Amino acid sequence: MDRRYRLCITVLCDTMPDGVQWTTPGVGLCLWLDLPRHVHVSRLQANLAMRNVIAPDVDDCFLGRPHLNGLRIGYGLPKPKAL
Repeated sequence: MDRRYRLCITVLCDTMPDGVQWTTPGVGLCLWLDLPRHVHVSRLQANLAMRNVIAPDVDDCFLGRPHLNGLRIGYGLPKPKAL
């Protein structure tokens, strides 16, 4: 398993509050972060953008209405320290 993948999962386990879930694909370059429904993803994206963190809109990743309230987390390209 890739070091960056393991690091990403470890960081999520250590920092995410109850109610946040994520996929554990084991391969690939990204995973899906599913947030509680009370979290406003657009506000979170704006807050992250102020910190130079890009959180792409997931609406384009689904046919029809997205079935999750969350973000796509890319762990494949950043260096481990950046994660």
